[in-house]
Formats: sequence, structure tokens, C-alpha cells
Amino acid sequence: MILKWTDFAVRKINWNHKHENLREAARELGLGLDSFAFLDDSDYEREQMRQVIPEVLILNHSSDPLQTLRALWETDAFDSLVVTEEDRGRHRDYTFREAREVEGHKDDLEVFLKSLEMEAAIEEVGPSNMERVVTMLGKTNQFNLTTHRHSSGHVETMLASPGSIALALRLRDKFGDQGIIAVLLAVRGDNAATLVIDSFLVSCRALGRGVEDVLWAAMLRRALRQDVQRVEAEYIPTAKNSIVAGVYNRLGLQCISHNSGSTCYLLEPVTFLESPPWIALKNENQ
Repeated sequence: MILKWTDFAVRKINWNHKHENLREAARELGLGLDSFAFLDDSDYEREQMRQVIPEVLILNHSSDPLQTLRALWETDAFDSLVVTEEDRGRHRDYTFREAREVEGHKDDLEVFLKSLEMEAAIEEVGPSNMERVVTMLGKTNQFNLTTHRHSSGHVETMLASPGSIALALRLRDKFGDQGIIAVLLAVRGDNAATLVIDSFLVSCRALGRGVEDVLWAAMLRRALRQDVQRVEAEYIPTAKNSIVAGVYNRLGLQCISHNSGSTCYLLEPVTFLESPPWIALKNENQ
């Protein structure tokens, strides 16, 4: 067999319905249901999956083995223009995630988070990490305040704008290196004293650990050094990002307008924010 037992990050071998197993696997991996593709030689199983979880991509349309093979050859579901180091390490991180989740059953959440021995490093967005940043902008759905899908050219234009702040956060813990898992892009507003948040996102693999607070604090430090007096931000709701509806409220921003399409926030004056104590910041001078 080309595929080995160790190639499978999650294994569900039981008599449960396959849609139940898939939902459980999605929860364990921290992925949205629309991240999954389904292949099955049973017409019944495919139809059940199609009706119960319509977000899942059904690859084959008959039980004919040749049609199944042809479906695998013809689908573009697994194509990628670029493959980053984070992509190559994703299977390993999913494996480590199981160990993290097991330890996560401890009663004291902060004690548990400290036990992960997390270490973050803040990087300026540039040529060395541009591919990963653009990939995250294009694919991150759950923790993504605006879901702006920028190309590398657009990001480079933003970087060239005076006063812009573009940061990526790299995370590792005692189980392994997760690579870049959070991005924040901000540009100057109508005047030099105003900073506007364009994009703020965290990979689903790192939710619930406080990395967004570390990245936000890093942005504020730079904003204060640039004499920024106000930060403007926006939450644009989608079908997938409801978990971040209250993020800016929690970070101390004031809601200044709200409608069905967006909620606008303001931070004025700009003040320093402490990073979570359970995450060590490798480059604290940033």
C-alpha cells in the first residue's frame, strides 16, 4: 500500500454513521466541515453525507471503481499553487494536536496553557514569509475579522505604504513547531495619527491559546512608537467567522457603528496591552 497507517492523522473505525465520524474528526482537527472531501463506493453513504453535511465535497458519483479513480485524477480539490513549510508540517501538527487536546482536559485552563510551553516570535511580513501570509489570507475563515483575500502584489503595495504595519506570528510549543499561524495587516488612515486594521486572522490550528492577544499587543507597540493616536477596525460577519464577533470588544475597542454588513470599532487613545503570561515572546524587543 502506498498509504501507511501513520499517514492518517485521524482514524475512525467503528459502526457509527460516517457523517458522525466526520463531524468528530473535524472537531478534533479544528477544521471546518467544508475542508473535507468524501470518497465512498456506497451510493447510500454518499447520499447520506450529501444531505446531512452539504458542506463536504463528494468526489465520486457512482460505485464504479473506474469512475472513482477518474474522479481522483480529475478533481482540483487538492491542487495548490504553492506549498509552504507550514503546509508540509501540517500532518505532524495534526498528530501533535491529539496530545494537546488530551492534556487540555485539565481543570485549570491557564495551568494547561502554561504546560504547553508556548513560544511566539513576531515577524515583519516580507519576501521570506509572503507565500504563507497570502495562503492564510486566502484560506482562513473562522478566526478572520474581515476575510479580505489579498494577492501578494496587493500585500506588497500595502507594505510600501508609509506607516503600514504588517506582522506574522510564528508559534511553537513542546509538541513541535507550528510555523506562522497568525497575521495582522494595518495601513494608515486619513491622517498619520490613525491606523486602520485591514486583516486580522489566526489559523484554526491555534484557536483558544491567546495568540491573537500577542499579535495585537505587538501591533500596538509599533503603533505607539509611530505616534498613532487612534486605531480603527472592522468586523465583517460571514457564515463561518461568528466566533470572532466579540474579539474587538474583548480587546478594549469601542463599537461606533453597527449594521447587518459590518461592525466598526475604535481604540482611542492607543494604550499598551499585556500579552498572555502563558506565551513567551521570543523577540521581546520588537
